[in-house]
Amino acid sequence: MNKALLIAMIAAVVAALILGLMAAGGPGYARMEKMDRERISDLNRIFNYLQCPKARRPLPEALEDADYCPEYVRINSVSDPKTDAPYIYRRIDDTRFEVCAEFELPAESHLSQSLNRPLEFAGQTGCMSGSTLPD
Repeated sequence: MNKALLIAMIAAVVAALILGLMAAGGPGYARMEKMDRERISDLNRIFNYLQCPKARRPLPEALEDADYCPEYVRINSVSDPKTDAPYIYRRIDDTRFEVCAEFELPAESHLSQSLNRPLEFAGQTGCMSGSTLPD
């Protein structure tokens, strides 16, 4: 009888561990969350760079334009931390822009992480839209 009880208890513990990992997502899910948080952080840095208050000219043609905002700390990451693919930068006109990244998790996972700038999703691509600050 004790042997059967021991087996049942071990089975219950193993089942609880498996269910816990399934509910929490496990280490793979945590890695995806971390990568997506880095992408959001990178997009926020790029967004701030593009809103440089000292820039007195139209938006740059490319993010690599170091002369656009000389006082701003150089943007270290303009590419995805996992794939190394460049982030998407769309210069809509002289004052409006959009910066985008491909995310691993669904849009609902990122609603509270994008600070005060909402991410707009189309599939797995999340974008922040903005314009340069007024004088």
